[in-house]
Amino acid sequence: MRTVLTIVACLLLVSSCALAAESDSAPAAAAAFPTGAAPDSLRTNLWLSEAMMGEIVEEMVAVLPPGPMDVSLRPAAAGEESDLFLTVAHAELARRGYRLFLDESRSLPPDQRAAYEAPDVDLEIRFSVEDLSLTYPAAGRRFGLWRQWVDRELDLTVIVTVLEQRTGRMLIDRRLSRTFGDRVPSDLLDHVESKMYPFTAAEVSEGGWRGLLEQIVVIGALTGLITVYFANSGS
Repeated sequence: MRTVLTIVACLLLVSSCALAAESDSAPAAAAAFPTGAAPDSLRTNLWLSEAMMGEIVEEMVAVLPPGPMDVSLRPAAAGEESDLFLTVAHAELARRGYRLFLDESRSLPPDQRAAYEAPDVDLEIRFSVEDLSLTYPAAGRRFGLWRQWVDRELDLTVIVTVLEQRTGRMLIDRRLSRTFGDRVPSDLLDHVESKMYPFTAAEVSEGGWRGLLEQIVVIGALTGLITVYFANSGS
């Protein structure tokens, strides 16, 4: 019986340390987005990716002459991130009255570029999605066992160049970046994922002292349960 009480006391001590450590961890800083969804709604990874791209498009549009004008969108390379940015940019520019064309001269295979004729437009918008990454850098657990929340971080970097076709004047040539961080309840983690794009899914990364502490608590709990079982069986 004394052994059982000692194990239980050790488990309570380790659990208390885990709970104290979790309460000391600060939540991830959240960037401000235009309120395209209710404050208490669940923002999916895809929604956040589109929102960050929308902010970059708005910054780009600020340097453009007002429409209507003929504008070509020219991705630097083919890819799902570029496709999503193209969709977001098209929606915003079309809403502002620009007539849009797709310039595929850079995203085509090299052997097809010579025969390709770029559209005759007023403005050319070149863009390259350098980085669109999602990570879950930390997770919090109650008593070291039950996961309660997961920190979520998104990073986006796009190089944008806008040229006046007839004069060659460069209106903007910048690397634009956005970041976002928040905390997702563990039971809602599956709901923020999306199967549409690989970059909207990620694995929770738990290591260091959290992983070690979890192993200690789990092993200690199992040891305690086994000990209690045999103690009761023997009596």
